[in-house]
Amino acid sequence: MTLNCLSQNWGQVQTSADTPTVTGGVRRYRRAHNGVSERTLVRDVETASGFLEQLRSGRTTIARARLTDVDAFVRKLATRLSRRTVADTCSSLRGFLRFLRITGRMTSDLANEVVAPRYRIDERPPRCLPWSDVQKILRAISRTEAPGKRDYAIVLLLATYGLGAAEVLGIRLEDVNWQGGVLKVCQPKTNVLIELPLLPAVAQAMTAYLRWERPPARSVQHIFVRENMPYEPLTSGAIRHCIRHYAHLAGISTKVIGAHALRHYAASRIMPRRSERSGSRPSEYEVWLDTIIVTRHSPDAWD
Repeated sequence: MTLNCLSQNWGQVQTSADTPTVTGGVRRYRRAHNGVSERTLVRDVETASGFLEQLRSGRTTIARARLTDVDAFVRKLATRLSRRTVADTCSSLRGFLRFLRITGRMTSDLANEVVAPRYRIDERPPRCLPWSDVQKILRAISRTEAPGKRDYAIVLLLATYGLGAAEVLGIRLEDVNWQGGVLKVCQPKTNVLIELPLLPAVAQAMTAYLRWERPPARSVQHIFVRENMPYEPLTSGAIRHCIRHYAHLAGISTKVIGAHALRHYAASRIMPRRSERSGSRPSEYEVWLDTIIVTRHSPDAWD
């Protein structure tokens, strides 16, 4: 789609009676023309709001924004965020600046002038917990009072299958085949549905939560919801807080602990498994690990 066509389409939205706000417009634009995930859209809106707030504080309008305003915004981010996060935010800023130009709110093409910091993917060590620490975190969760059963099931899913927080939180009641022993998980970035074996320990933890602790929120299909009203699906931020809370109770440093630490632990157990095997009969745990390897890394899953 050409720039003129985009400008014409979004110009109509801008001048209509039910004109969305700038942040609402950029959300619709990014979803329609970039195919980004909801998680990225949240970052896009936060970036747009932050940049607009800086312009307002400097008594500058969008039409009068200059490269110095962009550089000042990026420098301010660098004082409180890591280089990788700043680089991701710069990507959202570029998209926002393109949106402003396409909709006619800005005449200057500032998107290509955004300079993001460079970083190495491997510049930080992997955040991986040993199995002993994972066990300590699980033992620190009291399942005798809410929301212990819910949190225990979530942590167990993260550490067992190597799922991300968004994947766990996206699990719905219809995704669990109790009789067939299958757990369906939707990967939010690709919208691909994968099937995993429902292990007995995981099934038991999820059943205990659903039977004894989950609020009676029939209108919410997500399994994991807030403990108190309104009964809404949990957020990734709540998962991060949950893991750090129980890690603190277990006496484990919480500086770099989050859902990724549990996910990397599972990956560290999965990937070396085949090279460690001897000629003996594989255990049930090893068979399950191979099932996940086939599911996540087979060529059929790349299409």
